[in-house]
Order: sequence, then structure tokens, then C-alpha cells
Amino acid sequence: ISLYRRRLRRQIGALKSGSEPPQPHRIAAQSVRTYGQDTILHFPPRHTGDAGKGDRADVAAIGLAVLDIAFTHEAEPNAARDAGIIADLKALERDGYDASALDQATDAAP
Repeated sequence: ISLYRRRLRRQIGALKSGSEPPQPHRIAAQSVRTYGQDTILHFPPRHTGDAGKGDRADVAAIGLAVLDIAFTHEAEPNAARDAGIIADLKALERDGYDASALDQATDAAP
């Protein structure tokens, strides 16, 4: 949620500067994309002995990966979108995530 809010704040700032924010894809007779997730992913703790300081970075990196997955399938019809998101979330859980991607995405986010 915090990553989504950060992106939203940046997009509001861009709008004030004259840039149009990205719009949700709308497919006729399909649902409007809300990006609400009801999936629980399991990732073992990666950091030990640091009183949870690394956990925040991990949660942020996972959240960013989940948002990227949702946005990747944004323009697909409902059934294909759901199947694609589920497959990608399973792969994320199985293969892990790149924690360094958080720094890159935070710097590049609008």
C-alpha cells in the first residue's frame, strides 16, 4: 500500500507539472482494474540478527514485484489476466525476488 501511495503522490506531482498520469486499461465488458490483491505469498526471512531492519526492505521489494506483475497483465482480458498474475506470483514465490530492484524502481518511478 505504501508503494502504491508513493507512486500516486509522484503521479499527482507530475500532473501538477503538466504530465498526464497513466490511465487504467479498460476493455469493453470487462471489470475495471483495481490492483487489490488477496494472495498470501510465503518468503522465508532473509535477514537474521538485525532486529527486522531488513524485513522492511524485503516487504517493499516484494510489494513492488507484485505491483509490477499486476501492471504487466493490465491490458489482458479478465481470464488471461488472472491466469497470468497467478502464474507470475507462483514463480515469484518459487524463484524469489531481487531486493536490489527496489532501489532501481524507487529512483525510476514517476
